[in-house]
Amino acid sequence: LFPDFTPEKLDLAVEEYQRRQRRFGK
Repeated sequence: LFPDFTPEKLDLAVEEYQRRQRRFGK
């Protein structure tokens, strides 16, 4: 998915994903 994939970026991606899910109420 990401060329320079790291656990740190994974955490950021998960955070952003959860934020999005909350915003759309799902």
